[in-house]
Amino acid sequence: MDKFFNYISYKFPKGYPDVNDPKDKELLFEIVNNLVTEDKSTVTKEDIINILQDEDLTPDQLKDISFTISNMKYKDEIINFINSKGSAPSKVSNAVYNEMVSTGEASLYVDYLNNMKSYSDIGNSGNFYDTFNTFSKNLIDFILRQEPSVGGIATGKGEILLSIMCSDVEDSESGGDLKVGGQIVEVKNKGAIPIGQKAQFGKNTIKNIYSNVENKINSELETDLNFEDFRGKRPFERFSLAFSQINEISENLAQKYLDILIKSYKSNYPGVEFTSINPKSYIKGDTLDWQEFELQVCKAIVNFYIQTEGFTEVLFVNDVSKKYKKVNVKSLLDLLGKDIQIKMKDGLPRWSYNF
Repeated sequence: MDKFFNYISYKFPKGYPDVNDPKDKELLFEIVNNLVTEDKSTVTKEDIINILQDEDLTPDQLKDISFTISNMKYKDEIINFINSKGSAPSKVSNAVYNEMVSTGEASLYVDYLNNMKSYSDIGNSGNFYDTFNTFSKNLIDFILRQEPSVGGIATGKGEILLSIMCSDVEDSESGGDLKVGGQIVEVKNKGAIPIGQKAQFGKNTIKNIYSNVENKINSELETDLNFEDFRGKRPFERFSLAFSQINEISENLAQKYLDILIKSYKSNYPGVEFTSINPKSYIKGDTLDWQEFELQVCKAIVNFYIQTEGFTEVLFVNDVSKKYKKVNVKSLLDLLGKDIQIKMKDGLPRWSYNF
């Protein structure tokens, strides 16, 4: 017994496993679990019994150990099921199983497998704590935090939780985040980027636009336009400030500046339809309504996103409040700037559902 604890002592900050420390307890359970399930030739039931007999354990500690041992037998069933949900879930299946053992919910999850909720069962909106209230908040939090990387692309928060907790949800290998009954669903946490891997533009695209506009308009200005002078302002506010600055010099030059601006957008966002967008339409008096201009450009980018990725629905998630909301693509564009907050941070939009 002493040899065993001496052997594993280096793994713990205090030099020994403190079962009153949640992190120590989780690590100890994982070590024992691996010994019992992977090294059966060297550890017997009698060895475990002797450990328990030798230690002066409190009733609560014995309860924790009882939970752990009773839940270990479900390892293969749980891990095999999670692995069947796709590449991303399979990367965290062992970690999720160990957490279920630590919280004493492995047997509960196995029972749940016999009567799982489907994606439609969770409704059009809700809170993950309430929807999956069979399980502890700690377990829901742990699974929600899982963001494994597959092929260099990080999985978004919520995707693993839905794969593990919904019978008809799995990884989408061909595009989008999740596949539900043959349909593709995108899962977006607050402040996420509404664009897929097929886009030929990115965060730094805005720098190309700044450079293009400056190069074309500065030949006609006595003092060069430099968008860096408006540092701290969002891109479209910079466009508005530049317009006002040039308009004070010449209205004709200001109009030319807007022509250059929209042409630069069209050339730097291949595939995005900007035909119906003209910044001259957003002039109010001597100023450019940059927020409306920004919104229309965001809508065009999101429309491109819908067309190229082929998803039918977006599930918006707030990983802090645990709230979620399903939005069908048919109403997605109309909700931008209303129920869905969206703005350009750099060359790409960021959006969040207003729960």
